[in-house]
This record gives sequence, structure tokens and C-alpha cells, in this order.
Amino acid sequence: MGKLKLVKPEHETLKDLVVATLRKAILYGDIKPGEQLKQEDIAGQLGISRMPVREALSQLENEGLIKNIPYKGCTVKTFTSKDIKEIYQIRKVLESYATGLATTNMTPEDIEKLEELMAKLKNCIESDDIDAYADCDLQFHHMIFEKSTNKRLNQFIKTIWKSFPMYLAYSIPQRIKRSFEEQSRILDAIREGDSKKASRLAGKQIETVYEEMKPHFEKTLKSDI
Repeated sequence: MGKLKLVKPEHETLKDLVVATLRKAILYGDIKPGEQLKQEDIAGQLGISRMPVREALSQLENEGLIKNIPYKGCTVKTFTSKDIKEIYQIRKVLESYATGLATTNMTPEDIEKLEELMAKLKNCIESDDIDAYADCDLQFHHMIFEKSTNKRLNQFIKTIWKSFPMYLAYSIPQRIKRSFEEQSRILDAIREGDSKKASRLAGKQIETVYEEMKPHFEKTLKSDI
């Protein structure tokens, strides 16, 4: 496990800080699938007591990111190829629909904010800052989903993103550059107010990422069980 640094979430209880820190480390691949998470080690790295760490691990277990194995403790969940396939199937349906809904609700101010995020994404590519790109990418997508104005839909999508190993997609050579180009086309459709086109492009992006990931995770992840 690499060195941990507290991440500041929206709600700042100590448990929430630990949850956000561990979740990001897991989803970005800093903590690997199958790696053991020891309360005393995490507490020591973060300079806190074990209680908020214990509470954070319990929440992450409920989210499906870690498993608590008797006599062994907590380990990061190892995803199977079937897990990834199911996640992408659900993402394609929900996110393409949310993007279509959002397109009809976008204001000029919203589009300007998306353009600013795209500019930041471009800078991240030029500086080869994958972590910063991942953060901006998350903001870009979730801003669109929030404009769907469907709270339950948005919550379902956020739940899936919280349980998805993002590093798998970002580790594909040139994937970030292709994602930027795909999102530029989605933003163009949003500017045009073409909800069907924006929805189709969002679904196509997810489908493309999945197809590019398949050769990688079929070699590195557990087989279907």
C-alpha cells in the first residue's frame, strides 16, 4: 500500500475523510485488488485513532469495495471480468439516458462551466497528470448527470462510480486522449441542444472504453465465477 494522504470530501467528519481517502486510493489503483487493509497501519499513516478507520472500512465494505474475511481482516475486492462487464452494461444505460435528459436542461452558464473543465482536462493531458485528469473527469461527468434533475438516477450513477476501479480505464495507452476527444463531441452535442445525439455519444464512449479494456482485464482479473 502506497502512502496515504487525507482527501477532503463534502462532509468533513473524520470518518468521511478516511472513507474518501481510501476510496480514491482503491479506485485509482494506489491500493491494489486483494491487498490487505490493516487498521493500525492506516491509522498510523493518517495520524488518527483506529475508530474512524474501523468505521470507514465498514462503510467501504457496504459499498462493495472491500471484503472483511474472518481471521484475515479487510482486503480490497478483486473484480472479475463478469463484474466489469455488468458495471459497463449498467453505466451505458443509465449514463446515456442521464446525458440526454441533461442536454435539455443546460443553460449557457452550465455549458461555460463544462468548457472550463474541458480546458482543465486538456492541461492535464499536456502535463501527463493522470490523477488530476481523473478528478476533472469525475467533475465533468457528474455535472452533466446532476443536470438530468433526476435525483434517483443521479444517485444510482454515483453509487456505481464509487464501486468502479477507475484505474483500469486510465491505464489503457492513449485512452485519456481518446476520452477527451469523445467528451468534446458530447459537449458539442450539448451545445447544439441535441439530446438524442448527446445520449448516443455518451453510450458509445462507455461501450468503446469497455471494448478497449477487455483484452487488459481478461488477462489480469479473475475469471468469472
